[in-house]
Amino acid sequence: MAFVMMWLVIGNLSVLPYGLLVYAIPLSILESFIATLIINTFKIKEITKAN
Repeated sequence: MAFVMMWLVIGNLSVLPYGLLVYAIPLSILESFIATLIINTFKIKEITKAN
């Protein structure tokens, strides 16, 4: 959610064109989802390795 708010603030400051938000917001959400998958994968490997 923080990524979405960051992009909205940047858009309100007129730093980037609003048309870019159409691509930036979904890609930011995708980035967060993939990062969560990677972190969870490492956690699962660490737990199974400890046992």
